[in-house]
Amino acid sequence: MVGSDAPEVVGPAPPAWMSELRSKKPEDVMDALNRVPLFMKTLDNSDGNGGDNVELEALKALAYEGNPTEIATNFKEQGNDCYRERRYKDAIVFYTKALGARSDDSKLEEACFANRGMCNILLKNYRRAINDCTSALVINNKNVKAWFRCAKAYFMLNKLDESKECIKLGLTVDVDNKPLKDLAEEIRKKEEAIAKRQREEQEREELEKKKKDTLQLALKARQVNISHSVKAPDTQDAEIQLEDPLNPASILSYPLLFMYPINAQSDFVKAARETSTLKEQLELVLEEPPHWDVGHEYTPSGVVVYVETRAGGLAKAGLKAPFHKLVKEGNIELLDGIIRLLVVPKSKSTLFVEEWKRRKANMARS
Repeated sequence: MVGSDAPEVVGPAPPAWMSELRSKKPEDVMDALNRVPLFMKTLDNSDGNGGDNVELEALKALAYEGNPTEIATNFKEQGNDCYRERRYKDAIVFYTKALGARSDDSKLEEACFANRGMCNILLKNYRRAINDCTSALVINNKNVKAWFRCAKAYFMLNKLDESKECIKLGLTVDVDNKPLKDLAEEIRKKEEAIAKRQREEQEREELEKKKKDTLQLALKARQVNISHSVKAPDTQDAEIQLEDPLNPASILSYPLLFMYPINAQSDFVKAARETSTLKEQLELVLEEPPHWDVGHEYTPSGVVVYVETRAGGLAKAGLKAPFHKLVKEGNIELLDGIIRLLVVPKSKSTLFVEEWKRRKANMARS
C-alpha cells in the first residue's frame, strides 16, 4: 500500500506448509517439520492427516532415477551421511539399498560392505559385521579396513584365534597399520589375563584337593566314621576341619549338636577342638540356664550325656574325656560330620534310656 510503513514483500510467497505453522502449538510445529524432507530426523511417510507425504515420495522416486551405479552411489552417500550423524541403523538401510541396486562397480560394492560392517560393529551385531567384512574382502583382499573390522568383530566375540588371523593377513597388506597393531596388543594382554585366571583357578582346585585329601587322611588315622543324610542340614558352613588344612597331624575341630530330647530343644557349636572335653563344652552352652529350663534341671553337673552308637544303642559319654577319644572309642557315627550329643537331666536319665530302648524295639518289629 502506497504511504504505508509496512515493508514490501519481494520474491515468491512462502510454501503453504510454512504459513500453516504460524497457527500451530510448538509441539505440533516439530511434528510438522519432521514431515518436511529438509528437516526430517526420522522418516515420516504420512502428511499428518492420514495421507501420503507427497514431498517424501517425490524424493524417494528421485533416489531410483539413473543407472544402477548412480542409484547405488546415491544410497551409499546417504548411508555415509547417516553414519556421520551416528544414525547407524539408518546407514545400514541405505548401504543395503545401495547393494541391492546391483551396480557393476566392484569398488562401490566393496565400500558398502565394509561400511555396513562398521555400522554393525557399532551396533554390536558382530556376526553380521564379520559377514559384511568377509564379503568386502572377497572383492578386494587388500582392504585393510575390512581386515581390521573383521578382526575387531571376532575380538568382541572372544574368538581370539580368528581375530589374530585377520590381523596377520591385514598386516601383510600394511605392515605398519596402527589399528591392527593396537588390536594385536590388546589381544596379547587379554590372553595373558585369561592364562593368569586359568593358572589361579587350577592352583585353587589343586589346593582344595590337597586339603580334602589331607582331611581324609586325618579322619582315617583317627578312625572317624562319617555318614551323610539324604538332605544335609543347614550347619551355617560349619564342618570338620584341621587347624592346618595341609597337616593331617594338626588339631581337628568338630561341629557339635547338643540335643535336649525331653524338651525338644538344641544348641549348636560350630567348632570344638578335639582336645577339649565334653565338660568344657557343657560349661559353655549351659553357662546360663536356658530360658526353656523352667525347672532348672540343666546344669553342667546335673545332666547325663549320651551318644548313639553305630548299632543304634546308647552309650554314656564321659565328661572328662577329650572328643578325639569319644569319637574313636565310642563306636559312634558322625551323621553329616556332626557329633550329636543327647543331654538329659540325671533325675530323668533312667526313664529316657528305657523309652529309647522301647522305641528302638518297636521300630525293629515294624
